[in-house]
Order: sequence, then C-alpha cells, then structure tokens
Amino acid sequence: MVKRKGKRLAVSPLQTNTSLINRAFFIVYIICTLLSIELAVVTRGQSIEDMLFWNGAYSDHFMDFFNTIRDSFDLTWVYQRNTIYPPLSVLMMHLFSLIIPHRYLELVFADRYEMQFSQTCVMLFFLVAFFCVLLIAKMIERYMENAGQSLRARVMVTFFLILSFPMIYCLERGNTSLIALIGCAFFMFFRNSENKVVREISYIALALAAGIKMFPAVLGLLLIYDKNYKAAARTVAYGIAAVVLPYVIMQLITPETGGLAEEIQTGVASGQLDPEEYNSDGSAGRFFTNLLSWINKRTYFTVNSTSTSNIAYLLCALGFIEENTASILGMVLFAVSEMVAFILGFFCKKEWQKLFIACYLMLNIHAVAMLYTLIYVLPVLVVFLCDKSRNEKKKMRLDWLYLCLFGIIFIPLPNFLYRYRDVIQSYLVLTFQINSNANLNHALAWIAFQLIFVLIIAELIVAKIRDKRAVRSAANAHAPARSAQVENARA
Repeated sequence: MVKRKGKRLAVSPLQTNTSLINRAFFIVYIICTLLSIELAVVTRGQSIEDMLFWNGAYSDHFMDFFNTIRDSFDLTWVYQRNTIYPPLSVLMMHLFSLIIPHRYLELVFADRYEMQFSQTCVMLFFLVAFFCVLLIAKMIERYMENAGQSLRARVMVTFFLILSFPMIYCLERGNTSLIALIGCAFFMFFRNSENKVVREISYIALALAAGIKMFPAVLGLLLIYDKNYKAAARTVAYGIAAVVLPYVIMQLITPETGGLAEEIQTGVASGQLDPEEYNSDGSAGRFFTNLLSWINKRTYFTVNSTSTSNIAYLLCALGFIEENTASILGMVLFAVSEMVAFILGFFCKKEWQKLFIACYLMLNIHAVAMLYTLIYVLPVLVVFLCDKSRNEKKKMRLDWLYLCLFGIIFIPLPNFLYRYRDVIQSYLVLTFQINSNANLNHALAWIAFQLIFVLIIAELIVAKIRDKRAVRSAANAHAPARSAQVENARA
C-alpha cells in the first residue's frame, strides 16, 4: 500500500511495519544459516546429522516413505500388519510400489534399509518430494502476492521456509505429511477466497489431506470459527468420501487368492503360526483399532513431541512422578489444553492466530505430534508475516516476541553447544534415560510452539480486560451528563 504524496512516495504504516518484521526475519535467518553452514564445515557434517532424526545410528533417512510403500504393496495383508495409514494413503503408496522392483517390496523389516541403496526407490522419493515442494512454494508465493507483498519478500520467504528446520526434517524422514501439507496449505490460504470454485477446491483439498494423514481433519474447525457451517458440512462429506471410496477401491483391486494373506492362513491352518498373533482381520475396523493401539502405546517422553502430554512424560523420565501418574497427568494436560484451545479459537480476531489454534489442536496430540509435523505451522508463519492488522497505532512488542518464537521453530539454529554434545548426551542417558542428539532446534522448537499458545491466551485475556475497562470508563464518563439531563427534566 503506497500512497503518492507530491513527488515522493509515502509508505503506509501497514507496509512499513510488515516490511520491518519481514526484514528482521530475513536477516536473522541468513545469519543463523551461515553460522550453521560454517559449523557443518568445521564438524564435517556432524552438526547437520544432529539436527535430523536420530535413532542412534543415523540410518533411518527416507524410511517413513519406504516403510509405507513396503507395507502397502500387498493389499491382502495391510491392516493385519498393525498399519495406521488411512485407505487413501495405502492406495497411493500401493500405486508407488508398482514402480519399485519387487525384490525390495518383499524385504523383511530387518532388511528394510536396503531400499535406501536402490536407485529407483531414491529417485521416486526425490520426484515426489520435488513435486510437493514446488506446489507448496507456489502456494506461498501466490498467497503473499494476494496480500500485497513485494516480489523480493515473496521470493525470500518462500526460499527460507522451504529450507526451514521442520521442512528439512520432514524431507529427511520421507514422511507423507509433506504430501498432506499441500492440501492443508491450500485450505488455510484460500478457504476464504472470493472465487467460489477455489473455495470449494480448498474444502476438497483438506479432505484429501485428512484422507492421507487423518489428523489434518482438525483444521476443518476453521470453518466453524469462520461461522461457515454449510461449508463445514460439505467438507465433512468430502472427508468421509476420502476414507470410504479408497477403501472400496482397495477391496475391489485386492486379489482373492495369493499374496501374504494366503501364506499366513495356510500357516495358521497347519498350526505353524499362532492365530492370535496373526489375526486375519483386515477390515476398516481393524484400522481404527490399530490407530487406537498406537495412541495408547505412545505414553513416554520423546524429544520429538510438541504435545503438552510430553511434559508429564518428561517429569516421569526425570523421576519426579511415577509412570501411572504420568499417564493420568498427560491425559489431563492434553484434555485441558485442547479444551482451552478449542474455545480460544472463537475469540481470535487475527487470521494467523486462528490458524495457529487449529494447528495447535492437531499438533498437541502426543501420538502424532513430532517436530517434522511442525511443517503444518508453515502457512501460519506466512500469514503472520502478511498480517494486515499491523499498524503504527498498535504496539509491536508482541509481534517481535511472536517472531522470535516462530524463528526458533523454523530457522536452522547453529548449535553453539556442539563441543559439549557427547557430555550432554551421556548425561541425559545416564541420569534420566533420555536419548537426545543435543541439538538446539530439537530442544527449543516444542517449547517455542507451546509458548506461542500461551502468549495468544495472554494477549486475548489482556485485550478482553482492556475492552471491559474502556466500556466501563465510557459509561462513567456519560454518567454525569445523564444525571444532569435527568435533573433538568425534573426541573
């Protein structure tokens, strides 16, 4: 928004403050990235390994993608494997499996890492990831263009966010959240588009994202917060279709004979296999049973979780509370924080805060809340950087604090404690039985995520108190005038 004033151009307060926020983000990002690169050179890449997923051997790269394909290629025995992938995800990965040499699909779990050495497997992942990143980058650029951001700001924000910590982490994992993010981002960016067709596509996009990862369905609450109930109902219908139709297609293309199912059934009939361990139930009900079992099993502390429940499990790992107490406390923290967040969404006036609350409801689930799932917060940061409510009259202290917290989540932080990494790792393992790769992004990202939530609560409470005081002051100011009018009327 540029206004012409004589022969000089006067920049509006909105653009001034927005540009200032964006410029600060760019500068800090560049400095931290350059320091991270320098540290990577000094450590021969060890600092980069520490920033990524760590299983003790640095050997699990891309395996979320490869494991899903390996589990989905034989449709006769999918949910019997205790798989938690929704039918749409299974169907998509089954189609990918048709491209991969058969010998890699039949690998037992212990030999799964051989897929990392297959040229076909690696190139397939590269092409899928490249396609996803391009689409996400285009959506970011288009949203920022619609928000009136300059070309330089659009290019730099897009470039930096594609190379952000959660994005790099998700790419290293090969997690299908990268695919689901396409639908989620399109929905968050364009659900309120003036174009009716684009709005409807955004609802379908969210349904497809939920069909791939399930938990993005929580983002549908944004339509409730927008009071767009008809669209919410249609989105629910699309979501049901995204689960039911792929399951029906799976059943239609699953061969009646052959496959692992027939081998297992033969082994059970001959008494070589335990029928309780090798349950032949592969129904949709088994899928939901697997999902519930997965949630119930993840009741332990992990440095990768962004959930409030993880706080209780941390206290247990530190020895402050017992395991049973931690399970109860974890459930209480989760229920209370989810309830508060759900209610809070109805009072958020800023678009980015509303988006963050919806993401918080999703990423506060301990079973699915991993650091790489913070990529779902990526559209939130974009909307924050384009916030149209920012002006000179309002104080920007909170915006700077929010920017710092977002920076901790997204900027690759140089690990200045690298020289003490072995000491830190040994201390955590020997004292608290906590496995950690002693990286600043891992240690601070989940804290920053929760602090943004707390800060939004505080901001809304303070704003509510100020509004009530303003109303009360206005009423008191008019009280003498009304009394004088009453006296004059009586006279």
